[in-house]
Amino acid sequence: MDKRTTDEERQKRLVAALAYLFTPLIPFLILVTDMRRDAFLRLHASRALVSAVVVVVGLALVIYGMAQLLRDDFLWFILLPIVVLVPFIPACIWARRVYLYGDVRPPGITQLANRLFRTRSDVASR
Repeated sequence: MDKRTTDEERQKRLVAALAYLFTPLIPFLILVTDMRRDAFLRLHASRALVSAVVVVVGLALVIYGMAQLLRDDFLWFILLPIVVLVPFIPACIWARRVYLYGDVRPPGITQLANRLFRTRSDVASR
């Protein structure tokens, strides 16, 4: 992290990073509390909520794939704890980047979040 960042910036970055790690709980809390007034936190909360869909779909695919593999050979059970963590890897990478650098733009998720979570000023300007 940059030495010139203030404590308030660090706290915002930490909350934004936690939004990616503990989605959808933390993003929901950001959007329903006073933290929604901060544009940085609102931006990352919306992106984290959209990324939650990606994580859930990825987790469902991994579980389905492992169930199919377990039908063939029970030894795949050994890999189950490791493989279940795979859908969470992108969220961990994004959380790290937000905390260290302050901005992350996950491909596809950024555009979708911008469309779904437009602010009133964005809609009025169009």
